[in-house]
Amino acid sequence: MDREFHYVIYPIELEGSPVGRLAVLSDNQAMYTKMRRYMVLQIGVTVLIFTGLLLLSWRLQLIFTQPITQLVQGMRHIGSSKDYSTTLHTDRTDEFGELYQGFNAMLREVRVRDEKLSHLATTDPLTGLANRRFALETMQTLAAQSERNQTPLGVILLDVDHFKQVNDTYGHPVGDLILQQVAQRLQSSIRTDDIAARFGGEEFLVLCADTDVPTAVQVAERIRTVVAEQVFTTPQGATLRVTVSLGVQASITTPEAMMQLVEAADQALYCAKQAGRNRVVAHTEGAA
Repeated sequence: MDREFHYVIYPIELEGSPVGRLAVLSDNQAMYTKMRRYMVLQIGVTVLIFTGLLLLSWRLQLIFTQPITQLVQGMRHIGSSKDYSTTLHTDRTDEFGELYQGFNAMLREVRVRDEKLSHLATTDPLTGLANRRFALETMQTLAAQSERNQTPLGVILLDVDHFKQVNDTYGHPVGDLILQQVAQRLQSSIRTDDIAARFGGEEFLVLCADTDVPTAVQVAERIRTVVAEQVFTTPQGATLRVTVSLGVQASITTPEAMMQLVEAADQALYCAKQAGRNRVVAHTEGAA
């Protein structure tokens, strides 16, 4: 065999004696042509198969991999940010669409529970006002704002007068009812940006950002008047009136010194009680 041809030579014998040779000669070009056609066909088939696999892979990714990846990314984002208000959007109506809907429903439940827990953690269960913990945390923020802007922070501390007598005379359920209604009058009397909280027992706290002493006294006097004018009715039909005493202080403060405002308002509240109750006393007034 050489480059151009390949051949076979075979001896021919007759009764044991050589009579000639048989030679078969073939042109290699025809064989090469067939081989090239075969190779081209094989490459073409391979390319088509590979292209088909790529298209199938892309399609499978759209159908299966992409929605799962997006769902995992959404879960990771929510897990790191704790932003349960996020909603994962999809136009799919198949099983993956149902999976997204189920995940969003779970997020809504988590969000509702989170809001309830947050509300329970920051709200006094009896009066519905902010609790002491939330009031002190908010006061930290307002004190930092007071220091940064050099504006006074007003604090009003008030106490229901003779509340022990109410409990002793009418019972604790009526006492709780009185606290609830005083809290309602308190909330309706303060300004939009003021924050009212139950500070403990029958004591309430009002925080007034960017408020000086005269303005805080005006707010406190409005609270005192509204409560004093209210006639409270017990479940048994008895009527009674209660009053509140209020201590006021306001000054520029810092988070480190904010409790001094509360202490000053408490001193003014003590002076209000000593002076006969049902009155407003500012700290400067009480100190004098």
